[in-house]
Amino acid sequence: MAIERHVRVYDAPGGTYESMAVYDAAAGDQPGLLLFPNFLGTKEWDFAKAETLTGLGFKVLVVDYYGQGKRAGSMEEGGALLQ
Repeated sequence: MAIERHVRVYDAPGGTYESMAVYDAAAGDQPGLLLFPNFLGTKEWDFAKAETLTGLGFKVLVVDYYGQGKRAGSMEEGGALLQ
C-alpha cells in the first residue's frame, strides 16, 4: 500500500480553496469520505487521520472551509474566519 497525498486547489463561491485528497492509487475503486476539520481549520492531525482512514480502505478528502492559506490559531480567529 502506497498512501498518497494530493493537494487540490479550486475556485468556489467565496474564493480559492485548498483541500487534500488522500488515497492509495493502486487500490482501485473504494468508498469515499469527507473529513471536516475542527473549528481552527486543517492541520497535520487531519491529514494523518485521513491516512489512517485510507489504510482502512477509504479515499478521503480533507475539506478546506475557510479558504486557501487561511487557518485559525485561536477560537477568536476561527470565529472571525467564519464571518
